[in-house]
Amino acid sequence: MTPFATDPSLLRRFATASWPLLRAFGVQVRVHWTTVLVPLVIFAGLGGGGSPGRTTEEAALLTAFFTVSTYVVIWSHEMGHVWAARGVGMGTTRITLHPLGGLFHLQECAPSPRAEIWVALAGPLTHAFWFVLAGAPYLLFFRGSGAEVAAASGDLRGFMVEGFLWTNVALLFLNLLPFWPTDMGRVLRASMALRMYPSHASLLAAYAGFAGGTVLAVAGLAITIQSDAASLLSSLGGPVLVVIGMSNFVACRSLLVESRWGDNPYAATAPRPQTTLPNATWNFEDPTPAEPVHVEDRREMRAAAAAAPRQQRRREPSQLPPVPLHERIDELLDRINEVGGIEHLPEAERKELAEASEKLRATPRT
Repeated sequence: MTPFATDPSLLRRFATASWPLLRAFGVQVRVHWTTVLVPLVIFAGLGGGGSPGRTTEEAALLTAFFTVSTYVVIWSHEMGHVWAARGVGMGTTRITLHPLGGLFHLQECAPSPRAEIWVALAGPLTHAFWFVLAGAPYLLFFRGSGAEVAAASGDLRGFMVEGFLWTNVALLFLNLLPFWPTDMGRVLRASMALRMYPSHASLLAAYAGFAGGTVLAVAGLAITIQSDAASLLSSLGGPVLVVIGMSNFVACRSLLVESRWGDNPYAATAPRPQTTLPNATWNFEDPTPAEPVHVEDRREMRAAAAAAPRQQRRREPSQLPPVPLHERIDELLDRINEVGGIEHLPEAERKELAEASEKLRATPRT
């Protein structure tokens, strides 16, 4: 048996391993270990010097340029998020660069959906700087001649500027797709959270992300199948889309679990007008009505009862506020869907579901 099979934490550490690169503006920049594959893929995509009119030295120079410039753009994109987050009181001290982009690590939740919208949009806005910086010389000197200049005279400047601009376009396009966990996917979740309970917004954003990941993976697979072996390395769009779609699935799966079993994704929400509902909560052990809970409606009642994490409520019911009986049954039904059937539910939870159902049936209807 391998060490990874006996120690899951070792596998997690291997999957998330990264190296420190530099520290700028109070933020440590780390590089994921898989990033070393990026220059190899770029070199192979450029033909490795075997394409007409391009030597191995030129291919190596272009590989170094596109690798460095791409991660400078990604770093500036993530720093846009960092500066916006600091503006709304969210701290972050680390950025991790990955083969498919970057990730800034927040130290706390967004204070509100509007704050998350601003932080998410700040990253794509940084691309405007690069479009101006590289677009002006491209339009003045190299427009429509980058590849021809490189092939005919060995002048690679036009090809570099053109490739740099297309890199910005690709990164901006991917982040504007409304699929979690892209920037626009976060804007979608936060926009829905302005009109509904945040956990429900997270659930809908996860479903939208699953659909988007499926579209990207299927499109990438179709492009890959249609490409012959000779052109596969020089046209990496298909495999990249497949990997992006798969990574979206993993991120959306985490969001789905968080929306069902986690806390409110925002640190604070605006208070709403409250009224009193008699017999608002039920103690699971005793169906006698407990003290009234001041809420606006039944949705707010369930939200108040779910203030503590659901998993913690299952483990320490005696130390937490009473849980409505119907809410607990809904949680157990969600658990059945999560584990794939009632036969996979732990014996204790199956017994608890049976007892809760009996008590609910015995409760007089009003």
